[in-house]
Amino acid sequence: TLTGGVVDADVAAGAAIAPSKVSGTAAILGANAFTGNQSITGDISASTATVAGTIIFPASGIQSLGAGAILSVDRAFVRVTGSGASQTRNATTPIAAGTAGQMVVIEGTNAFTVSIPAGGNVKFSGSPTAFALGPNDIIALLYDGTNWVELYRSLNVD
Repeated sequence: TLTGGVVDADVAAGAAIAPSKVSGTAAILGANAFTGNQSITGDISASTATVAGTIIFPASGIQSLGAGAILSVDRAFVRVTGSGASQTRNATTPIAAGTAGQMVVIEGTNAFTVSIPAGGNVKFSGSPTAFALGPNDIIALLYDGTNWVELYRSLNVD
């Protein structure tokens, strides 16, 4: 167990450090290259990140939303449907607050549309009207610390 200080030794390929052996925050210093599949749980802070490959944002399970419900953003890619019929979100807080700088892509999954009203904590570009997410429709938003601000949308007719 190392509490404070720096490990100044080679770590063999395939070696692992158990979380119980790290006290506090662990840092990897200098330029590092990782190959293969890497899994990190928790927050990552980096001044620059270069990805030479694909970034995958796994979808949440499909959120079935009733009338006036607040859409929760637990991942970067959220899929939604109206609960048994087309539904409209809460007008004051259509989408739960996020973390400043957080991005989300929301996709409608079927004919039970989920309408996100303009206003409240959602700011749309262009005309301020509700946006109804039908099958395969997408909207991307960025949380600025107060509001979800539209980045883009796509109406994808089957």
